[in-house]
Amino acid sequence: MYIEEIKEGDQYENSCRSVVVLDAKKVLFILLGAVPFPTDVRRLKKLGVSGVVTLNESYETLVPTSLYHAHDIDHLVIPTRDYLFAPSFTDICQAVDFIHKNASLGRTTYVHCKAGRGRSTTIVLCYLVEHRHMLPKAAYEHVRSIRPRVLLVSSQWQVRLI
Repeated sequence: MYIEEIKEGDQYENSCRSVVVLDAKKVLFILLGAVPFPTDVRRLKKLGVSGVVTLNESYETLVPTSLYHAHDIDHLVIPTRDYLFAPSFTDICQAVDFIHKNASLGRTTYVHCKAGRGRSTTIVLCYLVEHRHMLPKAAYEHVRSIRPRVLLVSSQWQVRLI
């Protein structure tokens, strides 16, 4: 599995925002990062994103679904409280299925919460466990080795992995 961290281009040169690209043999793409701004949608499309999973509370969401759709990007919204909360098992399954469906078609999915540290990482780890057959701790260390800022709280670790 090939993984790299891509720093945002000139548009973000004064920012610490970044995305992590998880790519297995150019067949599966997962991008993990922070909440995008409306101006980021074009950049996501240029990165090959065909789907976005949003794990924010409504007040944290900055890009409307209609803007994603205007760029031919599917959008799955899973309202999830910040800090000490994890997505529900049903929501995790829905997100993992969404990512897998896109990956099966050779499409990239961007998974984000507000900071790209907890809620979105939970989804990516569940995907890696279910479809890449990684152990939870190995999946976490793998993602953390690329995106050191990821941090799961106990409720996110206690998610019953698929």
